[in-house]
Amino acid sequence: MNILNFEKQHMKEAAALALASYYEERRFVKELIRPMEFIDCKPCTDYDFVELPKTEYHFVYPLHLALNRHYCESPFFMNRRPETQEEFMAASMQEGVRYFVAKQGGKLCAFLKISPSGEAFVATGNSYRHITGAYGAQG
Repeated sequence: MNILNFEKQHMKEAAALALASYYEERRFVKELIRPMEFIDCKPCTDYDFVELPKTEYHFVYPLHLALNRHYCESPFFMNRRPETQEEFMAASMQEGVRYFVAKQGGKLCAFLKISPSGEAFVATGNSYRHITGAYGAQG
């Protein structure tokens, strides 16, 4: 076998391996993304879970600041300038986010921020939503 044929054969093998790897990765990721299914588990009766109306987004702000402090303490040192409450509210409205919260004894103790935009390589269209923030207070 001459060198040219040898190189062609290895290029074909490398291309076949790369293609197989690509399709295997896509198959794996697609298996992870599925329609929501009911999870049969014991209810958390100590907590209330609700979606906040936009008029109550300001209640999330203290936990948003706590999340920012957590980012600043991370090993990756994600030092973000904390938003003012006005900036937080304006960004929430402009981005079209939704906040789902947990309350214990009427006090907000955790939030989940859902955004219509974010990073995704497997989902397209406007029905896919992204978790772009989440925090639960300790204690």
